[in-house]
Amino acid sequence: MMRLLSLLLVAWPSWAACSHVGAVWTCADEGSPTTNGTSFQAAINAAVTGETIKLTAGVEFRGNFTLPNFTGSTPILIQSLSLASLPSGRVSPSDIANMPKLTTANGSAVITLLADSHD
Repeated sequence: MMRLLSLLLVAWPSWAACSHVGAVWTCADEGSPTTNGTSFQAAINAAVTGETIKLTAGVEFRGNFTLPNFTGSTPILIQSLSLASLPSGRVSPSDIANMPKLTTANGSAVITLLADSHD
C-alpha cells in the first residue's frame, strides 16, 4: 500500500494546489512560497485563452515567472482571489491584505513577458 501511495504522490501534477474548474484556475497556499510559485507557473503554462488564474490574497508566490506567447482572441487574466474587495480605481497600502505577493529570491525580474505574451 505504501508503494502505491508513493507512486501516486510522484505522479501528482505540479499544479495540484491550483485547482481548475471551468475557465478558472485557483492557486492556494501550499505552505512554501517557492512551492506556491512553482504551482503558479504550472497554471500559467496550462491556462488557455479566456481563462483566469486567481491567486489567494496574502499568500507569497516566489519565482521568476514567464508569461508564454499569447495565442487566441481573449487574454488569460491573473487576478487576486479577493478582487471584489479591492477598489475599482487606485489601490493603497491598506489594500495589501487583498492581494497576493509575487516575489523573487534573486535579482531577476519577477515577471518576464515573451514577445507575444500580451496584446
